[in-house]
Amino acid sequence: MFKSPERKAKIKSKFKGQSESLTRHSRGRGVMLWPVFWETVRPRPSIRALGLQKPALGVIVKYIGRNGMYVEASGIAKFKVNATGEEITVDAADLYWDCEGTGEERQMGAELVYSAEYSIESNSGESYEVTWSVWEYPVGAENTKETNVPDGVSLVEDIRYGLSHEPEQNQDELNS
Repeated sequence: MFKSPERKAKIKSKFKGQSESLTRHSRGRGVMLWPVFWETVRPRPSIRALGLQKPALGVIVKYIGRNGMYVEASGIAKFKVNATGEEITVDAADLYWDCEGTGEERQMGAELVYSAEYSIESNSGESYEVTWSVWEYPVGAENTKETNVPDGVSLVEDIRYGLSHEPEQNQDELNS
C-alpha cells in the first residue's frame, strides 16, 4: 500500500500510543493498514480482525480531518486490468485517508489535500497503485477531487467520496 517505508513510519507515528492502532489486514488481493478510530454512519457489525472492529462492505466511512472537515467515502470501486480483462474491486471501508498541506499558502489560506492510496494486485501478480485525492481550499470548502489510476488498469466504477462538515454539537449534547 505504501510507496516507501518512510510513509509507513510517518503514518504509524501518528497513532503512537494507541494500543493496536494499526493492523495489517489483507482483503482480497490488496493489503492495507487501517486505524482503530474509523467512524461509520450506521452501526458496525461485529466483524473483528485481530481484536479490532472493521466496517462492513459499502458502509460510509469518515476520516476526521482538520478544521471540522472529514472525508466521507462509500461504495465499491471496480477496476479492469486491460491486459487480462480481470475485474478487481476495492471497498471504500478499506481506504485510509491522510490529510496533508500542499505547502502552498494561497490568498485565502492553506490548501489541504486528503488522499488515500491502495495497492491492487491482479492474478498475474502485477501490482497497481491507485490514489484518491480531495483538495480543501479555501479552508472549509471542497475544491476538487480525482482518482488517479495507473496505466494498465481502467476505472469501471468509482467509490463516492468527498469532504463534509463535522456537525456542530452544542454544550448540552456534550455534557449528556
